[in-house]
Amino acid sequence: MSTVSSTSSASSTSSSASSSSSTTSSLDASDFYTLLVAEIKNQDPTDPVDGTDMVLQLTQLSAAESTLELNDTMTTYASNASLSTAAYLIGATVTYTDSSSNTCSGVVSSVEKNDDTYDLVLTDGSTVALDDVRTVSVGTTTSTDSSSSSSN
Repeated sequence: MSTVSSTSSASSTSSSASSSSSTTSSLDASDFYTLLVAEIKNQDPTDPVDGTDMVLQLTQLSAAESTLELNDTMTTYASNASLSTAAYLIGATVTYTDSSSNTCSGVVSSVEKNDDTYDLVLTDGSTVALDDVRTVSVGTTTSTDSSSSSSN
C-alpha cells in the first residue's frame, strides 16, 4: 500500500479520525471511509496507488459495508423474533422473578415495546420484561357444551 503524503487536509483528516477513534476506542465504518477518501485525494501524483492496492481497498470497503448491512438485518431479525415470542405469550400464564427476587405469576394481556426490548403487560396491569420470564403455561380450557351432553 502506498503512503499518504502529509498535507494539511490529510493531517486534519487524520487528527479528526484519531480523536473520533480515541473517544470510541475503535474505528467505525465512517472513519474507514474518511481515511480511504483522504488517501485517494492526497496520494502522490508521481507515485499513485497501485491498481491492485486500489482493488484491495475497494474490496475491504465493500466487505465493511456488507458487514454493516448484515448487522442491521440481524438486529431487525432479533427484534422481530422477540416480538413474535412476546405476542405468542398473550393469554398465557407466565412465572417471573420480580425486582425483590419474589417469584410471581400472571396472565399476559398485551405486549409493549420499551426501547429495544419488549415488556409483557399482565392482566393486573403490571409489566414484566420478556427476559425475566422463567416459565410459561398455556392453559387449555375445556368447555362443556350442554347441547352435546343432552340425549335425544
